[in-house]
Amino acid sequence: MTREKEIRYGRGVVGPDVKVAKYERFVYPLGDGVQAVVSLFMSMYFLFYATTIMGIDPAIAGTMTLVARIFDALNDPVMGLLADRADTRFGTYRPFVIFGSWTIGASIILLFAMPAGISMTGKIIWMWVFYILENMAVTLVGIPYKGMMTHLTNDGAERVFINRNCLVYSYMFALVGAIAVPMMIGVMSNLYGEDSGMPYTISICIIMVICCTLFTLVGITVKERKFTVAKLDGGVDKPKISDSLKLLFKNKYWYIITGCALFNYFISGINTTVTLYYTNYVLKAGAILSMITMVANFGIPMLVMLIVPRYTVKWGKRKMGVIGILIAAAGMGLRLAAGMDAPVLVYTIGLFLFNGGIASYTTCQAPGMMDCIEYSEWKFGVRNDGIIMSGYLMASKAGPGLASALVGFALKMIGFDKALAATDVAMQHGIFNCAVLMPLCFLGAFFLWMLLWDLDKKQPKIRAELAERRAAVAAQMKEGQQADRII
Repeated sequence: MTREKEIRYGRGVVGPDVKVAKYERFVYPLGDGVQAVVSLFMSMYFLFYATTIMGIDPAIAGTMTLVARIFDALNDPVMGLLADRADTRFGTYRPFVIFGSWTIGASIILLFAMPAGISMTGKIIWMWVFYILENMAVTLVGIPYKGMMTHLTNDGAERVFINRNCLVYSYMFALVGAIAVPMMIGVMSNLYGEDSGMPYTISICIIMVICCTLFTLVGITVKERKFTVAKLDGGVDKPKISDSLKLLFKNKYWYIITGCALFNYFISGINTTVTLYYTNYVLKAGAILSMITMVANFGIPMLVMLIVPRYTVKWGKRKMGVIGILIAAAGMGLRLAAGMDAPVLVYTIGLFLFNGGIASYTTCQAPGMMDCIEYSEWKFGVRNDGIIMSGYLMASKAGPGLASALVGFALKMIGFDKALAATDVAMQHGIFNCAVLMPLCFLGAFFLWMLLWDLDKKQPKIRAELAERRAAVAAQMKEGQQADRII
């Protein structure tokens, strides 16, 4: 990259000294809100829609989500590499967000517009095609969107609070979606019938138009900052793709934080996927209990996000993450000890603890990814923003995909039949184990994995050395610019 190109800023691209504006702190997180609604539809409604409305075998649907999600997750680092190398007058990451947002909405609408009159083979093919397209669209937009976050600020504390806003928005949007969509589907069901797929299609079409408009707004209004990179002697701005991959695989903290994110989304995905089965067939929940469940799944984490970030900054990501995992495990342990016939109060407390604990860990996730970027810059002289942040989206897709597949296989094993589930006690016990025992076991593995994260204690030294090296690189660039003017 020439010096002239290094100092030229395009539309929506500004220099490193431009502080984050107040509106950016609140507009950028809209993208996380949209992604949360997308994740809600895919994790809570897709398997239920495919099995109970379209009559597709749970094992077939589960296998499809497993294969498609894992395949698509493997593509995420490739998208990260491509995003890192984009160089347009609109910036590096912004163009993908501005021009790609509507592909997500279109693919989800088509996925939930499966024609009821086609054969079962046709339904399965339709499901495969548009499920894969939806995953590709999320990759196309989601990784550059997360990459934009690394170009908002280099301040570690401010990152935590911007991430706090992102998480609050994600749970707030998910809560609104979890309440609004069933109401919309209920209204549409009165017009088209409960066994029709049309209520889902119309409801999701309305919500997706709103969501895609908001995502486009993020890309248009949020600025992308061009930061000086603390290159090592002889280093380059953008190494070859092969070199970027080698550096990624040498970054041990990328493995750790990506594994944590995978555990987080996988365990949360189990809880979300099994919710409708549990409330409908085990609790036989009325409107009030269903509402309590939705508040616990999305409202409690939103409140936790307003409180926890200050302690994440104070205590560090490892300590806050471990505390969150233990709280979540306590909630599931309480429900397991009380059993399937637990009083509503015990069920509610257990669910509140689980979701509050998971939310406490989640405040560490995106800042942890950005710590990995700084570690890469410090260790190798290359930031690798997009490909490192791809681990976040890779986990966000592979986790729920694995969860949906596991729940689908479990439902197949217990012989799930919606006509019998409300009265078959053995089937209800199977659903209970999916909802409680399964997440509890994986929380134990999550706890052990989180103990591997020890980057917090190294960060003060890393940031101090990076500041010195960045200043030296900036000084060299300034001298070069002055020499060019003299010539």
